[in-house]
Amino acid sequence: MRHITLFLIIFLMLGLPACQISCNGVSEDNTVLDGYRLNHTGEIELNESYTGNLLELSSGVAGMELNGVTEPRARILVKYKEYEPSDAIITLSEGKIKTESKSGKPVLLTSITGTIPNNLNLNIETGTGSVKLSDMQRVSMLNIETGTGRVDLRNIQSKALNLDTGTGSVNLDKCVAVTAEINTGTGSINLKDSYIESAEVESGTGGLYLKNSTIVKQDFDSSTGKIHQDGEYQAIK
Repeated sequence: MRHITLFLIIFLMLGLPACQISCNGVSEDNTVLDGYRLNHTGEIELNESYTGNLLELSSGVAGMELNGVTEPRARILVKYKEYEPSDAIITLSEGKIKTESKSGKPVLLTSITGTIPNNLNLNIETGTGSVKLSDMQRVSMLNIETGTGRVDLRNIQSKALNLDTGTGSVNLDKCVAVTAEINTGTGSINLKDSYIESAEVESGTGGLYLKNSTIVKQDFDSSTGKIHQDGEYQAIK
């Protein structure tokens, strides 16, 4: 997954000269994508029953915040930028949020928030946006990849976690996993009140911080980062 993260960072630096990015995502002015200036903003709520077992979300800049619920329904608010008013067409289809436009011009997703069924498997990719995910239960697979955004997970139960970020930190609060693969370039990895049976953790410069947390089988690799343990539960190497 590391090569994908590096590609995202290079894409953001070189492939988006066109998008003016602020610390909070895309700026309101001067957003240019594929040579087209996207001066107009819009939003749409996707509210429909969801019978699949996988949701895939991908965006170059969008921040994402999703909460799991027991009902088999997705209620997702999507914010975006478009070439002209009412140009964008955004749908939830085949386990993905898809975009097109009446004019044929590009559409840029800037924010994805809402609620989803709490047992969905997830594949999430974003370049500069952060990812917040909470209250997901009985999940078989959860994959999250960001270029610069942080990853925050709270109250997650998953058989397999795969978390990859270039410069953002990874934070787990009240999470349980059988296996986990966590990679960061410079960000720290923080576990609070969490339990992982087997984890491979890799960081370029970030440390691994455990508070009231256990990693039964642990493989930690870092150039300069160290393991910091605090609280009742301790990691067992």
